[in-house]
Amino acid sequence: MVIRYGVPLSRYMPKPLKIVWVPKSGKLTQRPIGLPAIKDRALQTLVNLVLLPLVELTSVKGLRPYIDCKMAISASRMQMR
Repeated sequence: MVIRYGVPLSRYMPKPLKIVWVPKSGKLTQRPIGLPAIKDRALQTLVNLVLLPLVELTSVKGLRPYIDCKMAISASRMQMR
């Protein structure tokens, strides 16, 4: 699959997050918030909208007890082959 700008998804690397410091409510300290680039967030949302229904139909391993996300990802990769 190739996105509009010609970047193959297999080699896609998102840009680093932009860190913005936001003051905490009622305190003098600040906390960091990471903001993704708009193109990166749009592409991640698009891929999520396409892949999530396919994965939910075949497997819900990520939601079962005693099965972590690494096991769910490896099972999803096996099913895609």
